Amino acid sequence: MAGPGLRGRRVAARPGLVGRTRRLTRAMEEALVPLLLLTGTLLLCAGLRRWLRAGGPAALELVCCFQLCACTHELWLLGVVGRVPAALSLSLTYLMTLAHTWTCAGALLSPTGALQQLAADRASVGATGRALSCQMLGAAGARLWAMALRGLPVSALHGRAGVQCPSNLRTGLWHGAGVEMACAFTLHSTLYLLPAARPQHRPHLMALVITAMVYAAGPLTGAMFNPAVALSLNFFCKETNISDNMFVYWLGPVAGMILSVALFDHIFPTLKRLAGGGGTVTVKMD
Repeated sequence: MAGPGLRGRRVAARPGLVGRTRRLTRAMEEALVPLLLLTGTLLLCAGLRRWLRAGGPAALELVCCFQLCACTHELWLLGVVGRVPAALSLSLTYLMTLAHTWTCAGALLSPTGALQQLAADRASVGATGRALSCQMLGAAGARLWAMALRGLPVSALHGRAGVQCPSNLRTGLWHGAGVEMACAFTLHSTLYLLPAARPQHRPHLMALVITAMVYAAGPLTGAMFNPAVALSLNFFCKETNISDNMFVYWLGPVAGMILSVALFDHIFPTLKRLAGGGGTVTVKMD
C-alpha cells in the first residue's frame, strides 16, 4: 500500500501529465486541417504535372516550386502561428521533404540550384533564365494560393482576417545572411555527395539534412535557404524590408552555393591533381 508521500507525488504529477496530454491533443486537432490542405495541395500539383507534362522542364519547375512554397506556407502557419510542438513540426518537415523529393524528381526547386547548373556548365543561359522565371512565378502563385486557403474558415488557424506576416529574421543582418549562406552551402554540398549513397537512401538523407537545418536555423532566419521560398513567404509582407530580405535570403544562399561549387568543382579536383591522382573527386559514404 502506497504511503502518503508517494500518493502526494502521484497527485502532483497527474496535473502535469494531464496538461501535456491536453496540449498534444490540441496540437493534433490544429494539425488535422493543415494536413488535409497539404494533402490537397500535393494532389492538385500531381494533376497539374500530368496536365502540363508536354511543357517539359519549365512546366515541372513551375508546378514543383508552387508545391514547395505552398506547402511551406502551411507548415509556417502551423509551426509559427499555431505553435505546435517542435517534434510534430519537424516530423512534418521531414515528411514533406520526402514528398517533394519523390514527386518532383528532375526539378531543381531553387534558383540557387539553377545557378549551380549554370556555374557548372550543365545548363545554358537561356535554360537557366527559363527555370528562374518559372520558379519565381510558382513562388508568387503559391503566395496567392496560401492566402486564399488562409482566408477559409476551416480551422482555428484559418479564416482570420488579419493573420500577421512578421519578418522571419530574428537576428542581425550579417548574422542572418551568414546563417542562410551556411544552410545553402550545406544543402548544395549534400547534393554533390548524394550520388555516393544508395538510391533508396538518398531521399531520407536529404530530408534529414533539411530537417536538421530547419531545427538549427529556424529560430534565427526561418531556415529558408531558397530564394523562391523567401520570395513567397517574406517579400510580400508589409512588416519586412525588401533590401534586408534580398541581402539575407537571396545573396546569402547564392554565396553559399558559390562556395560549394568552388569547393567541389575546383578546389578538390585541383588538390587531387596536385597529389598526382588526376580526374574528379569521389567521396564514399559508408
